[in-house]
Amino acid sequence: LAKHSGGVGENTVITPHPGEMARLTDAEIMDVLASPVDYARQLSEELGCVVLLKGATTVIARGEDVTMNITGCEAMGTGGCGDVLTGVITGLMAQGMNSYDAARAGAYYHGLAGEDAAGEKGSRAATTTRRPTSPRRSGGSRSGRWRGASSTGASRWRRR
Repeated sequence: LAKHSGGVGENTVITPHPGEMARLTDAEIMDVLASPVDYARQLSEELGCVVLLKGATTVIARGEDVTMNITGCEAMGTGGCGDVLTGVITGLMAQGMNSYDAARAGAYYHGLAGEDAAGEKGSRAATTTRRPTSPRRSGGSRSGRWRGASSTGASRWRRR
């Protein structure tokens, strides 16, 4: 981002957590946590993009326009959840939604999905899973056919 001092563009969404925001703005984490709206607005204006500052209350800023999202749960503060959020936002933008609305809708639905997962499996179990680069054998028939499947969208490999 440093080499884009003129801005990165309105079709860009960045999704820092407070530690990343502190590094991007040369601030202390406690200052970011104390004034998340101000930091999100400021960085959005400087870069000319949408800023989604992740946290217990997620702040989404496009210049002076700000939305706060309260969906989600503590289980979502784990590795991989931000990647899923980015995928949701990107998917919405690919369908024609503007970057600000995609960030707002993405944060909302991503948070709801996290709440549902925590409700079904408990907050410690509501984490993302990563699709393996090659299937792992996990028993079953010896047909040799592999299939990725999950009703929740999480990737799991099993022999069919």
